[in-house]
Amino acid sequence: MRNHIVFLVLLQLFATQFGFAAINFAGCNKKMAASTTQCISEGLSVVYCTWNETPAKTCRKCKKCETFKTQCLIKELKQSQFDQCPQAQTLLRSLQRFG
Repeated sequence: MRNHIVFLVLLQLFATQFGFAAINFAGCNKKMAASTTQCISEGLSVVYCTWNETPAKTCRKCKKCETFKTQCLIKELKQSQFDQCPQAQTLLRSLQRFG
C-alpha cells in the first residue's frame, strides 16, 4: 500500500513537471516566432527587396534583409525573456556561428 502511494505521488510529480515543460516550450516558440516576425518586418522596412509571396520568403531571398534579420534576432534572443528557453539559446548559438 505504501509503495502504491509513493508511486502515485512520483507519477503526479512527473506529470506536473512534464506539463509545465510543455507549456514553457510552447511559450518559447511563440516568443521566438514573434521576434522573427518583428525582425523580418523591420528588415523589410529598412532595405528594398523584390516581393516574393510572403514577407518571410521575401526577406529570405534578399541578402540585405536576411543579414538585417539575423543581426536583429541575435539582439532579440540575448534578452532575458529567452534565458530559460533552450531552443532560443540553441538558435542564438547557431546564428552567432553562421551569421
